[in-house]
Amino acid sequence: MKRIRFPKGKKVKPGEEAVNRVDVEDGSGNLQDPRLAAKERSKRRNQITTELFTEDGRGMLNDITLAEVAYEDNENFIDDGIQIEPFNLDKEREEGYFDADGNFVEYVNNNGIKDAWFDSVEADVQYTGKAFTTTNGEDNEVVAQDLSAQDIGIIKRRIANVLEPGETVLQALRGLKGPSSNRKEKMSAETKRVFDQLTEDAMKLMENGDYS
Repeated sequence: MKRIRFPKGKKVKPGEEAVNRVDVEDGSGNLQDPRLAAKERSKRRNQITTELFTEDGRGMLNDITLAEVAYEDNENFIDDGIQIEPFNLDKEREEGYFDADGNFVEYVNNNGIKDAWFDSVEADVQYTGKAFTTTNGEDNEVVAQDLSAQDIGIIKRRIANVLEPGETVLQALRGLKGPSSNRKEKMSAETKRVFDQLTEDAMKLMENGDYS
């Protein structure tokens, strides 16, 4: 009966074992081992990320900027009667920047922080005088007039007719006022009427303690 003979493994000298180990660590060895291949890919990703966000990687960021598509029409357009402001990278870079995590950070402008809600409050100060009454001649404390349930229902119905589904009052006021780049353009008479009415209704509800 014949015996099965298995081939003997190749004897590795102590010096050759050290050389093979160095080759693998340097990445010059065979990367068929999934663990080594994954480690090498992770190392390359980290290296690319570091180059992107360092002084040496500014050229790569410029290449990304050149690869961006610049559309001729970046103005607002209307789709099914809804005014839509498209995403504009040039405008976003003027108003802020993207950090290393991809989050947009807006520049702080101490000279002119504009907000549609606060602008409307300043413009419609005359409405505040109608909503307050003095309790008595000796006390200067003022309280808001209580709205009846019927008045609240009328105001909320009027606000609901202006808002789009899922839209807040602040978002509606900003939409009526228009984008910040078109501040010089005046609102039409009808748009201003809706803007003022929505502001007045929202203020009355807030003064009545209704923030819903």
